[in-house]
Amino acid sequence: MYLIYLLNILALLINTPQPSILDINPPIVEEALPVETEEPDIVLVELNETNEILTSVQKNLILLNYYKVSETGILDLETQNALIDFKNNYTSLEANGLLTQKTLDSINTELESRYQTNPNSLLVLVNKTHYLTKADAPSDLIIPDVPFCIGEMAMREEAAHALEKMFNKAKEEEIILVARSGYRSFQTQEMVFARNVNKNGIEKANTYSAKPGQSEHQSGLAMDITARSVNNKLTERFEDTSEYTWLSQNAHLYGFILRYPKDRVIDTGYQYEPWHYRYVGLEPAKFIYNNNLILEDYIDRK
Repeated sequence: MYLIYLLNILALLINTPQPSILDINPPIVEEALPVETEEPDIVLVELNETNEILTSVQKNLILLNYYKVSETGILDLETQNALIDFKNNYTSLEANGLLTQKTLDSINTELESRYQTNPNSLLVLVNKTHYLTKADAPSDLIIPDVPFCIGEMAMREEAAHALEKMFNKAKEEEIILVARSGYRSFQTQEMVFARNVNKNGIEKANTYSAKPGQSEHQSGLAMDITARSVNNKLTERFEDTSEYTWLSQNAHLYGFILRYPKDRVIDTGYQYEPWHYRYVGLEPAKFIYNNNLILEDYIDRK
């Protein structure tokens, strides 16, 4: 019996198919992915240290509207506070007063993103967050044939001819307008702004004077307009004149808009300027006037 039992077991083993080596799948061993380690942020300047890099950084922080910074070239308390304020806008940066490589890269990237790519457009937006570069200068500047007092006289050709038509129409209606300031280069604006800062401090100056690169005058599309009734001055008293009344009712018919109205000071970032007119073209000017907009509103709608 025992022999028969062994023979049955042997027969069962012979008749049962055995897996081949090819059928046996070895266990899959997953390779561990390498852990990415963040590169350390290199400190470029220590506290209260003097460094050439800092002068450029301070200048850029001022352009980015961090007012309480001076171009000292020293990592002083004012600069540290400005760096903290800047870093608070970036979750990837530790909000401290140190100037690190990542901070420097972020400042340069932020500044670069604000420069306009279409400086020759009639609708180019130039303000405290949209800049023109030092090299941006219109190639079609001419001097309009209109009454002028002291100041820069040139404008881009299309804007200049529109200004001539507007002044001539006003004259036909016994309104004598006087042009005072048109195109202003980056370098000239640099001197103008520096003079105003020396007089009133940077924070106050920035409410009525543009930093270089942030002035509409550099576009060649803006003109400050005054009249003999206010001794050709740029003053809010111009608002009370017949010349201003005529402009406020007719400028849009010639492609111009009042750029810094009284009720939009917070939005434009500049004080009310009843003398500052900007050429945008006929249809945009009519739309902006009829809908009580500013240029920023119109650009946002497009």
